[in-house]
Amino acid sequence: QVRFSHFYNLEELMSNDLKNVVIDLFAAFDKLDIESVIDRLSDDIEQVDELTQKWSRGKAKVTEAYNGFAGVVSEIKSELSDFNVITSSDMSIVTCTLHQSYTHEGNPVSIVAPTTVAFRQDGGAWKIVLIHSIPFA
Repeated sequence: QVRFSHFYNLEELMSNDLKNVVIDLFAAFDKLDIESVIDRLSDDIEQVDELTQKWSRGKAKVTEAYNGFAGVVSEIKSELSDFNVITSSDMSIVTCTLHQSYTHEGNPVSIVAPTTVAFRQDGGAWKIVLIHSIPFA
């Protein structure tokens, strides 16, 4: 006879999985593992960030922007807090606060940025369709 001492809520498990995907995403950014970041993105990804200060739309443009970061940014350290996950059948939104430090063209930078990462089911996998991370002024 098998007994379960804890019943798992499927929504809670999915929320934790997507939270971990976002944590892994920023860990890849920290290592400047651009290929790993790009693999997680949908073809119609949209992203905005403090370095380019504009929207990048589509995987090709986002790849171009991220490859540009690799040439001017180093020593990235990201910490994420204050997570919330909203999930429907084929879309999920993860919001959190990004605390990040890095060196940009030789200058130390430290930011705190409300961050949104939106996911869509694509061929049975969660793909990122939006990364919105703009620091407080």
